[in-house]
Amino acid sequence: MAYQVCIDIGGTFTDCLVSNSKGEIAIFKSPTTPGEFEKGFINVLHVAAEGYGLSGADFMREIDLVVHGSTVSTNALVERKTVKVGLILTAGHQDILVLREGPRKGAFQWRLNYPDPYVPRHLTKTVAGRIDARGRELAPLSLDDVRKAAAEFRGLGVEAIAVGLLWSVVNPAHELAVREILEKELPGIPVTLSHEINPMPREYKRIIAAAIDASINPIVRTYIEKLKTALDEEGFEGELLLANCVGGMMPLADMIRKPIYSVMSGPTLAPMAALALSDEPDIIVGDMGGTTFDVSALRDHQIIVTPDSMIHDDSLGIPKVDVRSGGAGGGSIAFVDEGGLLQVGPRSAGARPGPACYGQGGTEPTVTDANVVLG
Repeated sequence: MAYQVCIDIGGTFTDCLVSNSKGEIAIFKSPTTPGEFEKGFINVLHVAAEGYGLSGADFMREIDLVVHGSTVSTNALVERKTVKVGLILTAGHQDILVLREGPRKGAFQWRLNYPDPYVPRHLTKTVAGRIDARGRELAPLSLDDVRKAAAEFRGLGVEAIAVGLLWSVVNPAHELAVREILEKELPGIPVTLSHEINPMPREYKRIIAAAIDASINPIVRTYIEKLKTALDEEGFEGELLLANCVGGMMPLADMIRKPIYSVMSGPTLAPMAALALSDEPDIIVGDMGGTTFDVSALRDHQIIVTPDSMIHDDSLGIPKVDVRSGGAGGGSIAFVDEGGLLQVGPRSAGARPGPACYGQGGTEPTVTDANVVLG
């Protein structure tokens, strides 16, 4: 019997939904394994195999398709644990990520510290050369500037590079030439070009998308490679697809090439499920996990996509399914603040040690513990 599998790795549990050839659905859970997410992935497949009375190897051979939603890139961004990124911009325009787009502020936020740019100034380099809005070359690209930037990046220990030149969406010749030089000067360092990752005229959103993509590229690549290796060792021969942030799925090679589309990919599965399971035109979708409570909606039986998703002080730069998250999951820790008020989250007990009622060493009260006490 052939199976199709969907696996979502959350902060506390790894969930596995299995559909057999008759369309029958079963759900299995296993604790997430922080730092080694691929182990939790394989563990939950073994739990599912036991549920069907099969050995792990036999179950793997029967799986035609695995769809996976991950929070690896989202966690890296939220926790600011991305890699060191170098940014190359057109000469005279090195403040694009500093100035942003003049984001809207609250009516009473009169005094705000100006947020730091996503890529610090000392990691931002400029190169001479100019393309105009019609794609004409006004000034040739300075190859010496590119080589100088590469040498400085080498000395600074840069792990990935983003390139965002003016009007590359009309004529990408300069960006392509920059990548060619960087690949020779810095072999093994991934290079993200803004016109490939987000081909739109607005400089800030195009370039911030390239910078974010570069900052998570090695993280997502490593995760996918570990996951693929783990599945191969288990004898999996089916197709593996990764959920993206616009409600679709991508092959591994495409996700490695554009890892920014993995950001918030897991939570997008909830509104997509609501779309498939209900014919109601307007639906509010609540998805309570162990770490967060995610809320989304369908309007006129359509997925709501936002172009303005934020990561800390910066736009993500690309459209994504509109899902809002709050730290109010089952593992969210309750505490009394300095003013004597009860607060819940965003800190979570996670999978290790988990809520106190699991008996795995957790001592702080969580939402799950409250549910147990209340019966």
